[in-house]
Amino acid sequence: MNAHLVQAACLPSPLPREDRAATSTAAGLGLKPPHQWTFHAITSVPGLLVLPNPFLRGCQHRWVRQCLAHYPCKPNVCNLDAHLQREGRGEVWPGGLAEDASSPKKMRLSKDDLLYRLRWVTLGYHYDWNTKEYRSHCRSPFPEDLAQLTKFIMRIAGFPSFVPEAAIVNYYHLDSTLSGHTDHSEKDLSIPLFSLRLAEAPPSVSRPYSSSVGRQDKLNPKPCSCAVVTSSLCHATPGWPTTVYRGCSPRHPTL
Repeated sequence: MNAHLVQAACLPSPLPREDRAATSTAAGLGLKPPHQWTFHAITSVPGLLVLPNPFLRGCQHRWVRQCLAHYPCKPNVCNLDAHLQREGRGEVWPGGLAEDASSPKKMRLSKDDLLYRLRWVTLGYHYDWNTKEYRSHCRSPFPEDLAQLTKFIMRIAGFPSFVPEAAIVNYYHLDSTLSGHTDHSEKDLSIPLFSLRLAEAPPSVSRPYSSSVGRQDKLNPKPCSCAVVTSSLCHATPGWPTTVYRGCSPRHPTL
């Protein structure tokens, strides 16, 4: 397919304007009222739903800070653990930052700072990067605020039973690249994946054909857009800087 925005069908939120309970819950999570949301079903990429930025103005910063200041802390696992022994709660913020003397509002990172070196964090069931598997005995509590956010958005998207139990938070510098990859860690493809993009770089999704050459459908959603990946797309080749949440059913807790 040519490199252009793929055609999409707009799917308005099913909630009516007068649903005050949903509006109140959304506001508590920093989200716009759900009746203002519009999901986009990508016609050339079956199984993918995109929700353009559902956050109230400025509220996405809350989740950026959570990813930087709180989610890397113990008992969650990050790439730094293979190289050093983190003391205390294992914080990388703000101890990993040096204040720029020229402007109190600016923070300067050096390549030696922990935050600069941070590449990924796993939450809930921890992903084993060597075996490409989730293991039932390697688990920490899933962040409650993150669970509330994902469950609420997924309920509006039409997946009311979605329960996030594992997550990978990826961190990218402005000059970083994300190679295409396929996901073969999921044992139950009937459970969708939820992805939240807190990045500026445009993502892409490549769908492999039977030949060795894949097809690339380029998407350019707004920053802080969400994506729901269903079973028909789980083995596609994504290139989307994201926070990825993997939902588990009670019968398949380890994926």
